[in-house]
Amino acid sequence: NYTLSIEDIDTAPYVIGGEEGYKSNIDGFKTYVNGDLEEGKAYAIYKKGRAIIDPETGQVIAYHATLTGTGKALRAGNKENKEPATIFVEGATREIRASDILKPVNEGQLLPSLFTMQGPSEGVSGSIIETTSGLGEFGKLEVVYLNRGAQDSIKQGDVLTIERLSPGIIETDKGPEYVKDTSRWV
Repeated sequence: NYTLSIEDIDTAPYVIGGEEGYKSNIDGFKTYVNGDLEEGKAYAIYKKGRAIIDPETGQVIAYHATLTGTGKALRAGNKENKEPATIFVEGATREIRASDILKPVNEGQLLPSLFTMQGPSEGVSGSIIETTSGLGEFGKLEVVYLNRGAQDSIKQGDVLTIERLSPGIIETDKGPEYVKDTSRWV
């Protein structure tokens, strides 16, 4: 699972087309990019997916993304002079289309192999937005998206508790039932 930040969407280089002029391209082709790349550097290419929305504010905080391929920059380009960069795609996993976003491979993606588990340095509360599996119920070792992060003093290794209000229960003549499963007359 990959995510793209709002900043990625607004500032990252993106595909403007392929050398053959097709709407979508696959392995072994050159594509042109609207942005400055570093010649010889490897890049991952992502398709922007659906928005991840903060349930408290209703604002978009990031986007899901799908890896469409990888490639190496052949020409750096010059965005200021409107000269596109060129990338040779050598690892397409899906069709690569105009507007797909490029990110340097592994830049900012390497996590430390060792960190200390601790509580956050400040009291913080937030909400789980969703799980990487997309399921509403989850258990141990599931990865979840939170509407809190580094700007809220959350660091790698911070351990947080999860609290959930249990559904209401009503005593009926058949025994206890969830409120949502009973008629309003009960």
